[in-house]
Amino acid sequence: MRAFFRRHRGLHIWFLAVCGVLGLYFALRTVPGLMSWVSRQVVMPLERAVASVCYRASFSVAELLYAIAAGVVLLWMGATVRRLITDQGRRGRIVYRFALTAVCTVLTVYAGFSLLWGVNYYAESFQEQSGVYARESTPEELALIKALAQYPEEIHLAARDYDPSRINRYLVELAAAFHKFYNACRVGVDDEKLRAARLYLCCRVKDVMGIILTEFKITVPESM
Repeated sequence: MRAFFRRHRGLHIWFLAVCGVLGLYFALRTVPGLMSWVSRQVVMPLERAVASVCYRASFSVAELLYAIAAGVVLLWMGATVRRLITDQGRRGRIVYRFALTAVCTVLTVYAGFSLLWGVNYYAESFQEQSGVYARESTPEELALIKALAQYPEEIHLAARDYDPSRINRYLVELAAAFHKFYNACRVGVDDEKLRAARLYLCCRVKDVMGIILTEFKITVPESM
């Protein structure tokens, strides 16, 4: 047994090392704080480094790696088949090395994906880290947000087409969206976070309307 292990020592060490890494990952992935630390201190810097290298290349690095991997696999399989044909007395060992190498390769790739992407999946979410939790929005809130988001595009199209009336129409549509929002969504609610979010929406509408009216030399009233 010892001779058998020594004969394939490298492959056995490779297999045990990968299994150890995967076992450690599966055991610790239930600790969000640790996964967040690994993500910030190890995974993200590594991803940024790889991205900076890939950005400098004028070709697809991923396609090059795929081609190299495919070439290595084909050469390895060809060499294995040749050894099976020429060395018939050691077919059992050859098949064993082939199978163990394939298993180790698959496990290594899986471990790499788990460490690069699985860590981020099990890390603390943005909500848990920031304390800001998402909630279901009303159709009126979403419509108002969409209307606000259209402001830069409306400015661009009005300038491109030399059509200032487009801004007038947009202002009317924004006012209508705000009117529906104000009627459907109570701003002064007891929930502090919800109240702050809706007040923020009101302030952004005030800002956009103020900018447009000022550009058209229209005095903006401070109160009604």
